Amino acid sequence: MEFVFGDMPEEMKQMLHEQQQQREMIITYKRTAWNNLVSQMDAESLAVFKMLIEDISQNESLAHYMIGWISAMLINEHKVCEHCGVKHDDPFDHAASFTENRPDENKPLGPDTEEGRKAMEDYNLDDARTEEDPDVIVGFICKGCGQRYVSVEDRMLRAPGPEGCGGCQQKAKWG
Repeated sequence: MEFVFGDMPEEMKQMLHEQQQQREMIITYKRTAWNNLVSQMDAESLAVFKMLIEDISQNESLAHYMIGWISAMLINEHKVCEHCGVKHDDPFDHAASFTENRPDENKPLGPDTEEGRKAMEDYNLDDARTEEDPDVIVGFICKGCGQRYVSVEDRMLRAPGPEGCGGCQQKAKWG
């Protein structure tokens, strides 16, 4: 699809044209990745995948749970960036475009420190605890949408506010 830009400076036209090309490349990449994933699945995996998509489309909280769970698996088990799927030497350097707040890697942020409470407030997070042991924090939840995060630092890899939370974006888009 080609856009007509009208009366605007040539630099602006060029920039908008490049942005449109970038969006088209991303769409093509996602479509190709989807097709490759599905075409490599056997019948049993396809049936489970179909069931998962059906369940997620009916249950918003399941979608948030799955997004958080898959993000945690990408980061913790596969050691790759959840944004681009590539292994980086320092994921915080890669995420510099998302935040300027690089957490101290030796102490996790949480409600027990002033810095942690401020980060939780800035990123609209609440701590998640189990009913069996309410003193144990098992993760963090976005107050705006219910999206689960493994840690405050995980949420800080994206911009603060709804523009950095995939769950809030989905909620704004789909209700």
